[in-house]
Amino acid sequence: MRASKIRYLLFDLNGTLVTENYLKHTEVFENILNYERRGEGLTVEKLRDVSKGKTSLKELVAKNYVVDDPEVASYRFLEVQVSQISLKKKTLDILEALHQKYTLILCSDTTGIAKEVVKKFKLSNYFDKIFYSCDVGYLKSEKTFWTTILSHFPEVKYDEFLVIGDNPRADIYHPKLLGMHTVMIENTLKQKLDYRDVATGSIYEEPEYFIKSLDELLSLLHRWSK
Repeated sequence: MRASKIRYLLFDLNGTLVTENYLKHTEVFENILNYERRGEGLTVEKLRDVSKGKTSLKELVAKNYVVDDPEVASYRFLEVQVSQISLKKKTLDILEALHQKYTLILCSDTTGIAKEVVKKFKLSNYFDKIFYSCDVGYLKSEKTFWTTILSHFPEVKYDEFLVIGDNPRADIYHPKLLGMHTVMIENTLKQKLDYRDVATGSIYEEPEYFIKSLDELLSLLHRWSK
């Protein structure tokens, strides 16, 4: 890969920039907030529907829990989740340095948590564009998520993009098939999101490079630029 071609860096959020712990949705609603469940409660498919924007988090809460105000309940849920996580070491410094040389794009599958994480750490200051699955209408494990992003940059060749993520299926598979460059970073989340896509073993889930830290990304880009 020639670094002269790389002009756009697409970052995943959860597990790539964010570390510590995401609690299961049911754990927060039922064990921490103590909301009474309606019927079967939450399922992976219901969470994926919220992540794809088919329904809202507030609607999900109203249908699955006994609450006085679904909007307040949703806010409390997000507040608990965001309190559990932090950024990886030196993340903001590294993003600041990269932003001087590249166009930075953030991509995240989310039921709404990622939007609050971005607000908490003021990440919008570092990214030129941010794409959330609940707004795009597709998850990152779906090709249309990535083609939608690429449609925002019609004049850019696919091999000018470098995707950095921690999930082989969500962050590597389709970008690699589309001709984008890929780097996988070690995931340090103690507990991953409960609707996370699982790797299938496809050769297209294998990144061009694997790194353990964001520092290594700086070193990798520096070597490519020579």
